[in-house]
Amino acid sequence: MIAVLAIALWATRPGTLFHDPSSAAIFARDGRLLGAKIAADGQWRFPEGPVGSKRFALAVQAYEDRRFRRHPGVDPFAVFRALRDNL
Repeated sequence: MIAVLAIALWATRPGTLFHDPSSAAIFARDGRLLGAKIAADGQWRFPEGPVGSKRFALAVQAYEDRRFRRHPGVDPFAVFRALRDNL
């Protein structure tokens, strides 16, 4: 009975949710981030777990969205800027 339950639980375990490419990251032995490369689709997508220093996260945030902490998830200025650029 226990073996059947164990097999049923193993067979119904969730698989990988996303198959998106990941960014490459190189870490030192002490866990410091030494370097990183953007994913093949142009997105910063790191594997689960600690990514590296807070300074690296701030650098990516400054490059990608410097107003990240000041908008509710969608930056209205960026939306209008994109509309203007696309027109």
